[in-house]
Amino acid sequence: RRTRSPSTGSKSREVSTAREVTNSSSTTDKSSADNSLPHIPRCFQPLVQLSKKDFFRGTQDNFDKSVSVRKKMASSKIHEDICAIVLSMGRSKSDKTSDEELIPVTFEAEILEDEKYKQFSMISVTLGEINNTKSFYRPTMPKYLLDYRSNLTHKSDSYLLSSVGIEYNDSTGIYTSTKDPVMTDLFTEREALLQLIAFLRNNLNGSRAVLFTLNKETFADILMSKITIYNLAAEWSAVVTGICDYVSLLRIVEDCKVQELADVFKQVIKKAWPLDTDYLSLVTQASSDIMNRILTNLATFHGQRNMRLHQPTLLQHAGYESCAVRSSKVAANLELTQACRPHGEDQGEGVG
Repeated sequence: RRTRSPSTGSKSREVSTAREVTNSSSTTDKSSADNSLPHIPRCFQPLVQLSKKDFFRGTQDNFDKSVSVRKKMASSKIHEDICAIVLSMGRSKSDKTSDEELIPVTFEAEILEDEKYKQFSMISVTLGEINNTKSFYRPTMPKYLLDYRSNLTHKSDSYLLSSVGIEYNDSTGIYTSTKDPVMTDLFTEREALLQLIAFLRNNLNGSRAVLFTLNKETFADILMSKITIYNLAAEWSAVVTGICDYVSLLRIVEDCKVQELADVFKQVIKKAWPLDTDYLSLVTQASSDIMNRILTNLATFHGQRNMRLHQPTLLQHAGYESCAVRSSKVAANLELTQACRPHGEDQGEGVG
């Protein structure tokens, strides 16, 4: 069974977009039904429209009000709540408090699991600013693939290989990846993680990364378990400090239910999801576009108020959890640890 962070699937909801507000009266938000509403960063405006329906249904105390009045009250309340949270992410430019500047890195993976074993079949990250990103992608050779293929009919065997994105050459006896036209080599899971660490170390210029994904619950436990099993905790903590996700960040919009990366892309970038999701490296690049747009909009919002974006507060609202804290939780989950450890093998460099 393959698992990945959902990126497409359900039809994205149609929402109205709003022009970004500036200090100039000529750029007043004309798409808002009420120009007296508190202004919020552009990246969150479509999400207000997306969540308004659920919020509207929940206004039981105002059931006797007219529809137009209830709708206006709902809009005002949502805008006020978001505005308060976003303002809390700002600090005065005169505030010289020094915090470690973390580099957002988008992370996606695909998980292959049977009844006893969980493993990554693909790993991809992207970092950098808009139009200047760097990406890393590694497909892995699934452990126990030969066992999976044994006693299968030709049709079932072909389906298995196709489903995990692998091709087998009968003449050479070599397996290759079909999930990306550039990277066809297959790596062990440990090799992929080691090369990921090296990629981050070479591109972070001495800083550390915070991973961003759609929903950290999909990958975080397996990722930290693998890091421990392969004895990579020291190398990992030197380049990655924690994990955040869009699901947590977008909860600042009450009742906003975003379940797929394609939803987030459409609401923040305001374009339809354009990608073939078999190419995981392209998914992390699209995710990086989302993150850069959010950071740019928030920086603009606070800059107009002579403030600066306070990254620790932003990360807190994005569900930040340090790798050390997550690892300690994973260590207590013996069932997961056993499911992530290769059958019958001890912890150490030989694992993988």
